[in-house]
Amino acid sequence: MLMIKQNPEQAKKVASQRLLQVTFPATSASQVRAVGLFLLNRGVLDPLITSVKLLLSGGGSGSTATVVVPIFEASKDTSPTYTCPGMTNFTVSSSVAASRAGLSSPDFLSRSVLGVWLEFNIGLATIVGN
Repeated sequence: MLMIKQNPEQAKKVASQRLLQVTFPATSASQVRAVGLFLLNRGVLDPLITSVKLLLSGGGSGSTATVVVPIFEASKDTSPTYTCPGMTNFTVSSSVAASRAGLSSPDFLSRSVLGVWLEFNIGLATIVGN
């Protein structure tokens, strides 16, 4: 068995930022109920996902700005039960998302979702194995 332990200096370090941005054909925010993430390996980091954000169209005619709207933040929200291997869903509450983005609920619901931004834990994972 191979076991790698961190010395105190290593314990202070963190990995570089881990994020994933996924874009897809625009869909109405009023139709979005959850963001699903298929996990193959859960690992040891807790929390695994630190934030999930929707990428929304800027609203208004001719606007090209993208609005980033947090729907899950590990520091504020209860983490879902991770299914691994399998699908884990992060529920989208339009009222919470609208509030976090500084939008009215009707304004949020009228926009298009262009993608998702996922942020992962940046802690170092200790390797234990053969």
